[in-house]
Amino acid sequence: MRRLIVVLLLVAYQSALTNANEVTLVKDRRAVAVIVLRPEASWIERHAANELSQFVLRITGASLPIVETGVVSADRDTTRVLIGSPQRHARIRHLVGEGIVELNRRVMGADGFAIKTVVHDDYQYLILSGFRGRAQMYAVYDFLEQDCGVGYFWDGDQVPQQSTLRVPAPQRAERPYFSRRMAPNACSYVYSSQYWGVDEWKRAHDYMLKRKLNVSYFTLGREMVMERVWQRFGMRTPPLSKWAQWEYELQRAVGEYARKLDMELVGQLWGGHVSPEFAATHPQLKYVVAQWAGVSKSYNIHPQDPMFGKVVEASVKEWTAAYGPTQLWDQAPYPETSPGATAAEKRQIKMDWARHMSAALARADPHGTLYMSGWFLQGADWTPEVCRDFFGAMTHSRFLVADVWAETKPVFLKTGYFGGEAEWMFGVLNTFGNVERLHGDLRDLLRRVQHVVDEPASARCTGFYINPESTHHNFLYFDFAAELAWDPREIELDAFLLRYCVRRYGVTAAAKMVDVWKRVVETAYADNLEANPRPFYQSALPYDGGGADLFADPRKIKTRYTQTAELWRALRLAVTQRNELEANQFYQRDVIDIARTLLGMEFDYQALRAYQAFTVQSDEVALAAAGRDALERLQWVESLTASREEFWLANEISLGRQRPSRRQPVHSRAPASPSHLHANDQEVRLRFTALAGMDKYPGLLDYASTDRVELLRGYYRPRVKAWLRHMQRRLQKGVNSVDYGMLLQGAYRDIAEEFVGGEMAGVDAASSRESTLDIVEDLLEEYGKRGATP
Repeated sequence: MRRLIVVLLLVAYQSALTNANEVTLVKDRRAVAVIVLRPEASWIERHAANELSQFVLRITGASLPIVETGVVSADRDTTRVLIGSPQRHARIRHLVGEGIVELNRRVMGADGFAIKTVVHDDYQYLILSGFRGRAQMYAVYDFLEQDCGVGYFWDGDQVPQQSTLRVPAPQRAERPYFSRRMAPNACSYVYSSQYWGVDEWKRAHDYMLKRKLNVSYFTLGREMVMERVWQRFGMRTPPLSKWAQWEYELQRAVGEYARKLDMELVGQLWGGHVSPEFAATHPQLKYVVAQWAGVSKSYNIHPQDPMFGKVVEASVKEWTAAYGPTQLWDQAPYPETSPGATAAEKRQIKMDWARHMSAALARADPHGTLYMSGWFLQGADWTPEVCRDFFGAMTHSRFLVADVWAETKPVFLKTGYFGGEAEWMFGVLNTFGNVERLHGDLRDLLRRVQHVVDEPASARCTGFYINPESTHHNFLYFDFAAELAWDPREIELDAFLLRYCVRRYGVTAAAKMVDVWKRVVETAYADNLEANPRPFYQSALPYDGGGADLFADPRKIKTRYTQTAELWRALRLAVTQRNELEANQFYQRDVIDIARTLLGMEFDYQALRAYQAFTVQSDEVALAAAGRDALERLQWVESLTASREEFWLANEISLGRQRPSRRQPVHSRAPASPSHLHANDQEVRLRFTALAGMDKYPGLLDYASTDRVELLRGYYRPRVKAWLRHMQRRLQKGVNSVDYGMLLQGAYRDIAEEFVGGEMAGVDAASSRESTLDIVEDLLEEYGKRGATP
């Protein structure tokens, strides 16, 4: 029955394309429509027209001419595509005035858009309209997506190919439920985009606009601002690094582009932090000292000190001078730390911060809104009473809080909906570090968001924040989050999966791929068992980087293992679409992601078998057999990642070599490396291994671990082998417990130092030429019997 419904929906989709009431843009690779702009069209109106014309070119091989009103051909067979707003585009205004089309600002709102088809005086008009620039862009992108079959994803655009572009005449208008729709997370600057330049960040903002997000959390270039702030007070600062200069230029260029796209930008407030050197040379000031993650001490000017408010005000002025105006200012009180010696002192510091920060911002920008990431509210000392008093201590209600992990561990209830007066955002975090395994709970995410929308007490939830700590993975999950960000009220998961597959693979293959993803949704995307479900081979076995025992709950590992049978079926079903989709880059990536996910689950299970053979059975033979099985799974992951360049660490290293040397307080230098290496080479290697630096090893060990072929070969595999050898040798001595200190400070440390500071073998070009799909078919033949029957 489920399959029949999908087929009927696809038939309806296809039959709609032959409806008599149609709009034809291109016929037999010849444009039969023109885009009509007002003569004084703004940059974003021309950008919208260019985007439509270029996407039509990619679909059909013919671009749509762009003309101005007054110079349009009199050919009545040519459809006029009007892009603009009723108040500025004369032809749209005329059609509205004549009652031919209804475009109501009160109904559509600031971000709403309309896509209407009308016939007037024997001319056909396709109207793509909104009352501001970004709304007009939404109209263009929505028309291309919903009517023309284009798909927009983190990993690129899927564009169908056809010689004639004829679509049912659209008649719709939409407005968002959430007024603010924001991305990305600041952590993604480190874990995903540390060396991105202007072009990469422009593409990221284009994607945000295509998914109808309207707030850019892009806040680099703080060092330049603070240098100018301290100069205001006659204080000396160390010379800015080339990296800081580069970030300044990047922030200016990307911020300017985001403003052209009519997006709202977030400004970065100073929150109190100063360097240890600053604190030592200015002892007359009062300080708050905090410890972060056990690896760094933070010095902050106390909110009660008069200097605190002055510097906050100066940071607003200097940020505005450097990067342009904004009314959304970001800062939060001492995230992931808890300064103060006693409970009373901890509480007082929080109240002082709320009072003095809000007052200082009001003085610097009377219309500004204080934006706070609600991550700080996850702290144990942020009790409901402290939260209530904290928000009550604000001198005004112009603050916005993002409940950043609301899909799993929300804080809006314990905070009394953030005091009940201010606006707040529902945040989707999902991913810590670089956890790329398919994970999360789609049905629960939908349930939670729709509950908030239906709950009267959540009426002040006016925003949605997509904020994973890394990007460009879990494409289905975050595409679903983007749909929810616009309007979650009528979304159904099964209908979304169909739309997703049509957009990502095309109509023909969508039915089969829907069945694939439904199997994944019922397994990998059906639980929130843990915050960081990375495969165990990415950790220093038998513990994770935070010191938690990976094998403490065997039932969880076995539960995940039971899911692999269905994932094997999903993978086998996906491979049946090879002839149809082999040239589709999204299909290849999705197949490899499903395969990596189930191989990770299988590795975890085989690692559990090995560990139990050691600790419970004291069986060398069983330990060796399970160890071989685990390493075989790891070898398949290596082969898969070697087949696609996005899984090569060499690409990140190459990009880093094009940038200035990066200096940051958390990432210290590794041991001396070969002199020919760029300084950023080690920064990349440290990021994915010993994040806090080798001098603070094992601090933040493997926090940003991920599947990159060089890591698998030179770091993860050697550690797994070292763990297995350690257990074998201990059993030979009659001991069935791991000496973790020996492993961590011995073999594991040696492996990390060699990977970070030594030569790193590149990807063998010959082996990387093997087809991803050939590897997957071999994998299915080797291990896929558990999923042989779809």
